[in-house]
Amino acid sequence: MAKTALVVKLTIHEGRMDEFLEVVRAHGEKSLALEPGCLRFDVLRPADAPHTVFLYEVYGDEQALQAHWDSERMAAYRKRTREMIAAREPSRCALLECVAASRE
Repeated sequence: MAKTALVVKLTIHEGRMDEFLEVVRAHGEKSLALEPGCLRFDVLRPADAPHTVFLYEVYGDEQALQAHWDSERMAAYRKRTREMIAAREPSRCALLECVAASRE
């Protein structure tokens, strides 16, 4: 079964970045701790785009990603961050094992 990655580009309203980062970091930590199908949850900030955040999430399969989306915690996260996020561009991706090696 192929792993599924979710890459989300978020534009954060001016003045809300610190608050958003606090919320999304906690959300990512809980996703990793409580969801066996959540394998990775990274928060990235481009150096040249002060209002942009990328989320890179990896799930064991499509069902694990769907369970994440359907969770009560995800609903609470969406509600809490609704006024912080100006735009959201999600992309679901198949994770190609041949290029997914980690050197951490």
